[in-house]
Amino acid sequence: MKRFVQQARGKLASARGVTLVELLVATLIMGFISVVAMVGMTLAYRSYTEVVDQSRVQATLDTLMSVVLSELRLGGDFDVVEESDQLHQLWYTSATRGAGTVSMEVGAAGTLQINDVVSGSVDRSNPREVVSDGVYFDGRLCVSLFHMAYDPDSGQMTVEMTVRAQSGAQASARCVVACLNGSAAAP
Repeated sequence: MKRFVQQARGKLASARGVTLVELLVATLIMGFISVVAMVGMTLAYRSYTEVVDQSRVQATLDTLMSVVLSELRLGGDFDVVEESDQLHQLWYTSATRGAGTVSMEVGAAGTLQINDVVSGSVDRSNPREVVSDGVYFDGRLCVSLFHMAYDPDSGQMTVEMTVRAQSGAQASARCVVACLNGSAAAP
């Protein structure tokens, strides 16, 4: 060990120094290591954000589906209404949102909302959010597909929903729920 230390001191004490070629090689090696490390960190960060976005989308979809299915499970007096050739709505009496007939749909901001039905038409002037805006992560997530269908013979509702993130991550679900309210089976 002493011999190694003496040799190292001898080389450091020499006036020879480092050649330009040695300095360039050392710089190139450090540059290559830095580039590899930076690419690795960038790929790791990108992978992390994709996983987080997908997780947020799935959690939001699960939350929304849970609330919607609970709402429909407790609802009653279901009626499928056509506002136009392409827009079909499911009107029902809500047990959790107060008295009266309501309709659930996607609002302009991509959030799921409930509107009152007044005099045979949907009143969109005072929408109520199904869940708070925080579920949508400050507008980075939205409901891109929402469809409800009602089968009066079985009293079951089919709900399809897709939640999408700005990053492109998305999750979809399709559920069938039976109403627990006995009055819902008879339209």
